[in-house]
Order: sequence, then structure tokens, then C-alpha cells
Amino acid sequence: MITDSDMSPVAAVTSEKVDIACNPAINLASVPVWTYTPGFAFQFLRARSFCRNMVGTVTFAVSVGGRTAVTGALFTTGAEVNAALSAVMANLRGSKTEAISLLITSNGTGALTDGHVVLEFRPWPVAGESGPGDGPRKF
Repeated sequence: MITDSDMSPVAAVTSEKVDIACNPAINLASVPVWTYTPGFAFQFLRARSFCRNMVGTVTFAVSVGGRTAVTGALFTTGAEVNAALSAVMANLRGSKTEAISLLITSNGTGALTDGHVVLEFRPWPVAGESGPGDGPRKF
């Protein structure tokens, strides 16, 4: 876990990545298949998906503290796909007690072979960013 908040938000060492194996059952409707609470205030950065083979349609969504960070992201056979993030910054930021959750939707025939979702997040705020309740600093 990263504890020093005096880091650049673009430094490669700032973010953490989690690779989640996905082999969902058929007929899931936005079912949580994975959840994790980082234990520090964070900002969600990126979601990527990959599968070796797919039948039907399988999509995923990512929520941060119950807010939608990614919705309707598709798996594509044999290709890594970057999912579109919410344009609302508040949907991408979570407190130390909020969880990141992966939800899967598969249609009546949706199935994956060797499906993976990689989620990336980092501590927030870090150097140069204002956290909630921060005002002008007086020295």
C-alpha cells in the first residue's frame, strides 16, 4: 500500500493494478463477481478487458462506492480493450471505506474463455491535488 501522498499523480509507481480472472455463468444481470476495499482514499484510473474466446455477449461494469465508474464495457475475443470511464470525477473517487466492484452481465448464451479484467487505481489526493474539504493553505 502506498502511504506517501507527496507523489506525482502521473508517476508509474503511484498506481496499483489488479487482474481479475472472469469465467462467468450464463444469464447474469449486473451481478457482482469481485469487490475490493483499498483501505485508502483512491481514484479509479482504468479498466481493461481481454478474453481468449467468447460466445454471445458479455459485458462488465465497475462501481466505486456504489457509483458507476464504467458501464457496458465489452469483452472482445483476442483483443485487449480499454473501457470508457465516467466523465463525472466523483464517480471515480472513493473513500478509504468504499469498495471497487466488478459486475458482469451475460446474455442467454454469453460465455468467456480465459476472460480477464485489469483494474487500475491510485491514492487520492496526491501532490498538487486538493482533497475534500481542502481550502487555501496558510503558512
